[in-house]
Amino acid sequence: MEFHGTVSRVNALDRTSPQERRVEVVLPVLSSTAHWVGQPVSLKIEVANVIRRAPVPTQPVTSGRVEGHLFERGQVERVDGFPVRLVADRPAVISRIIEPGTVVKAGETLVEFDTESLEADISGQAVTVARVAAALSAQQRRLADVRSKSRRNISAAKLAVETATLDLEEFQEMTFVQSRGVLDREISGLIENQRRAHARLMWAERVLKKGYITRAALEADRLVVTEVENKLKEARGRLGLLIDHTRVREMKRRESQLASAKNELARIQRETAALVAREMASEAALSSAQQMETARLTHWKRQLAASTVKATRDGVVVRYVPAPSAGADTERVGAGSVVHPGQPLLVLAPSSGGPATVRLNSGRTDLVETGQAARIHVRGDTRRELPGRVSRVLSETSSGRNNKGQASVLVSIGTPEARDVPVPMPGETALVKVKVKRDDVLRVPSRAVLEDGRGTFCYVRTKQGIRRQAIVSGLRTSQHVEVRSGVRQGDLVVTNPMSVDRGQLR
Repeated sequence: MEFHGTVSRVNALDRTSPQERRVEVVLPVLSSTAHWVGQPVSLKIEVANVIRRAPVPTQPVTSGRVEGHLFERGQVERVDGFPVRLVADRPAVISRIIEPGTVVKAGETLVEFDTESLEADISGQAVTVARVAAALSAQQRRLADVRSKSRRNISAAKLAVETATLDLEEFQEMTFVQSRGVLDREISGLIENQRRAHARLMWAERVLKKGYITRAALEADRLVVTEVENKLKEARGRLGLLIDHTRVREMKRRESQLASAKNELARIQRETAALVAREMASEAALSSAQQMETARLTHWKRQLAASTVKATRDGVVVRYVPAPSAGADTERVGAGSVVHPGQPLLVLAPSSGGPATVRLNSGRTDLVETGQAARIHVRGDTRRELPGRVSRVLSETSSGRNNKGQASVLVSIGTPEARDVPVPMPGETALVKVKVKRDDVLRVPSRAVLEDGRGTFCYVRTKQGIRRQAIVSGLRTSQHVEVRSGVRQGDLVVTNPMSVDRGQLR
């Protein structure tokens, strides 16, 4: 029996046996199919009518010139003017500001700030300075009193030490020596008296035998000898007492008095030094506080004096034009606006005319170079076209801005070719077309480059098939795209990416 059907699915049965396939064929509905299950069949698949795909067009990556234009928006600035800034160190509210375009003379008022809050702070700070000055004066008087009392106490303690020292020296060199000398002389006299008494007693004993004196006279001489010996013994005892006891006791007492006086002097010196140091620390703290509060008052007075900004020279006032990426700072300031320290408010130019530039905050500064020609359309009006030239490319560091991934480009505005073209005013928006030329760079056709959520890419044909290749692009024109990385010269890129089927990707 023969049936006609269509192959609907082809699957591999086993990865280890790539020759075997499971083929599903859709057949017409039979009246009974149960008896066909498990029966061997023969298949004849017609493959002659398979439609072949057209070849994918490719083109090799080449090296050459890419020339085109870079379009950026910017704002007109004055070159010869200087910005008028808020010099205060805290935000301020503008009470009056001169209108841009006003011609002013040197000394005329440009901006006035609301000083009510600052004046209140100055009044309160003046009271604080006076209070600190009074406290410092009282502390200085207290320090002088403490120093005077300390000097008196130290002088009294030193006098006590000197008195104790003199007392000790007087006892050692005068009192003891004098007392000992008296006893020594007394003992010498008693020794002489003892010698004489013994001599008389011996004479009396000799003459008694001859009968010249009585025995009573002899006994009287003997009593004199005994009396002299007793006196001599007493004097020697008093000398030993003076040397061994009285001298030692008096020396210890006077040395103790001297040590006590010295200890008292050291204690008074320590206490007075600590007291004076404490009072000096209090004085230094109050002096530092006075200097700090006075400096703050002086600073606020300078801020009050700077609350009125005057023109430093003759000129014309123009509105300050910040970079487009400055955010809220791009809003025009006026009466009632809150401005921050260092924020530019106006630009004072020397005259109503003068050189001007257009500041661009470009994300493609890698394509911009000094000297490149440009065409400038002010406010998007193609009739107001001015010639220009890139005069400077500022990096993030040199421009002093926090625009991550961007840098400032200054395009100088040249003389209009037509006389009826008005000179652009600062603050006007300008569309700048910079002519960019890149020589000897890798390039691919513009139609071969695509972008999606994962980045910029193109399709490259290799021996294994077509694959997606991420690239880093540079200058883009209608004909070519500069490729900085991702492909090499000679690689084949698909020029019609829409013709690539997902099944062809490898």
